[in-house]
Amino acid sequence: AGLLGRHPKRVLAGVAAVTMVAAVGAAHFGADAFEYDFRKLSTQLKKTDDDRTWDRSLDSTFGRWPDPTVILADRPEDVPAIRQAIRRNDAATGRAPVIGRIVTLDDILPGEAASQERKLALLADIRRLAREARPLADSDDQRRRLDDLVAVPERLRVLSGADLPALVRRPFVEANGTFGRVLLVYPVEHGISVWNGHDLIRIAGVLQRLELPGGRVLETSGSAVVFASMIRSVVRDGPRATAASLLAVCLLVLLRVRPPRAAFLVLAALLVGVCWMVGTAVWADVRITFLNFIALPIMFGVGAEYAINVTS
Repeated sequence: AGLLGRHPKRVLAGVAAVTMVAAVGAAHFGADAFEYDFRKLSTQLKKTDDDRTWDRSLDSTFGRWPDPTVILADRPEDVPAIRQAIRRNDAATGRAPVIGRIVTLDDILPGEAASQERKLALLADIRRLAREARPLADSDDQRRRLDDLVAVPERLRVLSGADLPALVRRPFVEANGTFGRVLLVYPVEHGISVWNGHDLIRIAGVLQRLELPGGRVLETSGSAVVFASMIRSVVRDGPRATAASLLAVCLLVLLRVRPPRAAFLVLAALLVGVCWMVGTAVWADVRITFLNFIALPIMFGVGAEYAINVTS
């Protein structure tokens, strides 16, 4: 207070200079306001060489995406159509693919039931031809090779999920014991990061809405879809909520604070504070996230309250 009283012009000049610097930063705020690098939202812990070696070992053993997006089909026979819809959506983006492996129960088995039937029929033909060719063999070695073909067990049958070991079958079994409807969808191993919001939006764009034959549509979920929805909501609704809250605070100040000169002083203090905060955030490379976007609307009310207390 004493400094303000003794050097008002110098203080005003300093405030004006800081405001101009902040205004330059605030002018660029809207162009790149949202933070898509989610690594900046986590605790930054310094990794040792042992930690990095351990991470590489995990990646080489389990892959970079140990937790896939789980898609549940309405019926087991819809699984191939869902797989095709995912690949079709991925190709329709016109960019590098974001979906890598798609694992179903049929990928663990020797194939779908119809494919297994064809394989069994082919094996039966091979056994028949081997029996017919054995009397014509020219050597013991040829006869042994033909005997190996005939020795293929005739009791082979079409396998289902129930024939798989419990550990292998577990990811595809639902709580009620049903299996055959689950698809495990993994992003590509390289070029995509779970910490990148843009990548999550791309993955969600491929998986969220799947058009199936007959005009049916399957709406999916998963971490990528949820985070992408949160990002779109903040990017779309955040500016609206911020503008609405600023307008409401300004109207309340103009209607309730008297005399009008005091109201304008309150608004000036509020706007300068907003400019400083936004400008400082830009210069410090701090962006809006789905965790902190509520700070701006709250700041308007708090900033106006302090200014009102001083002017009154």
